[in-house]
Amino acid sequence: MGMGLVTFGECWYEGELRPCAYLGGLSVHPDYRRRGIASNLAAWRVALARERLGKDCVIFAGIQGGNVGSLRTAESWSNLRVDGHVEAGVVKMRGKPPKGVSGLRARPARPAEYEEIVQKQNAVYRDYNLYPPQTAEGLDRWLAQSVFDHHLHDYLVAVDRAGNILAGWASR
Repeated sequence: MGMGLVTFGECWYEGELRPCAYLGGLSVHPDYRRRGIASNLAAWRVALARERLGKDCVIFAGIQGGNVGSLRTAESWSNLRVDGHVEAGVVKMRGKPPKGVSGLRARPARPAEYEEIVQKQNAVYRDYNLYPPQTAEGLDRWLAQSVFDHHLHDYLVAVDRAGNILAGWASR
């Protein structure tokens, strides 16, 4: 009749690496709504997070704008709320690739570079709240994910003439 997901990990919060729990995917079958099921699932997830991670853990959730019930429930366990919105736009697709930049080239990341990649990425995002630090092993596992022998993810790097990694990007 209902389900709610919780993902445990670590994230940077106010300059400190802290245990965290992300509350996602809460839903209740329409035939069983307005019976307190969602509230009970939310309370159970918060209690589970505090039990596993301690009372000082960071608990956060992404709640769809206008979801009054979920926002009201979050008021019972949260002490900070950040409201905002995500904007998306449609951009006309190019007919041909853009011209290259002299001295730069893009190529797939190599396993021997994963440690350098995550170190640089972690350094860039260290001061961003809720950023989960990455590891070379985690990047390797993520890149190895496949369905029916088709890889789901790629990680490309931009390198200069000397082979120095200047930037990277993941595709899903």
